[in-house]
Amino acid sequence: ADWKNWSNNIQHSKEMRKEPTPAEEKLWDVLRNRKLKYKFRRQQPIGQFIADFVCIELKLIIEVDGKIHNHQKEYDDRRTYMLEDIGYRVIRFTNDSVLNAIDEVIEKIKSELSSPLSFGEGLGGTNENDYIGAFALTTGIGIDEHVARFEKNHDDYSAIMLKALADRMAEAFAELMHQKVRKELWGYAKEETLKNEDLLKEEYAGIRPAPGYPAQPDHTEKITIFKLLDVEKNTGIILTESLAMFPTASVSGLYFAHPQSHYFGIGKIQKDQVADYAKRKGMPLEETERWLGSNLAY
Repeated sequence: ADWKNWSNNIQHSKEMRKEPTPAEEKLWDVLRNRKLKYKFRRQQPIGQFIADFVCIELKLIIEVDGKIHNHQKEYDDRRTYMLEDIGYRVIRFTNDSVLNAIDEVIEKIKSELSSPLSFGEGLGGTNENDYIGAFALTTGIGIDEHVARFEKNHDDYSAIMLKALADRMAEAFAELMHQKVRKELWGYAKEETLKNEDLLKEEYAGIRPAPGYPAQPDHTEKITIFKLLDVEKNTGIILTESLAMFPTASVSGLYFAHPQSHYFGIGKIQKDQVADYAKRKGMPLEETERWLGSNLAY
């Protein structure tokens, strides 16, 4: 089956090369013939996917939204996660940005190509300082009495819709606060002028992973965040015994501002890794294994 899928991908990639979108054609004119010093391949099979452009040497994939993506964020996120899980760095541009702001696109690509931090070398022996932040927020305070009233009146639809609305507002609040951090509080992106479409594609500098995300699967890190920010006192959000947040329409996590920070998946880990992690956290091995259960490879 794997051989058949690989063979089908090869054939499909050849067909896709014959019908590039205007944006793909424009970007390929920049990437071809080592114009940016590194060799790129077009419509290259990588795993189960076909990458728009890939630099094998640096394991960097560049994707341009086209017929397949069509701004489907959930599909793009899953695709990016799976590609990064096998060691690739993925950057993505919209058709509009390539067609109308190609210079900015090229500068972003040059930055990725020139920075060793993009490819796992870390801050090594430098003397540079770097910083992270933490946040916690909620939009669910006060909705419980209304949900209870709806349920008492057998109006399950209104109860579900109110909880869903609060959840969506919490995510929107998290997006708003992240923008405020970038443009005002930390101010490292004061000139940012992203459209809603760009915000949905997370084209801003920095990330905000949360405990439970593929890059940070350990939910016990919520305890660290809650202690650091005195979350319960300052927001009214509490942690349950299972480390769920209440009100449920709440979000907490970390801010990374570094321009090379990106989401990734931890994947499966071995017992020696878990033991080392447990030692550094000062937690019993069995408890650490329980919280990291879905990531264990044994």
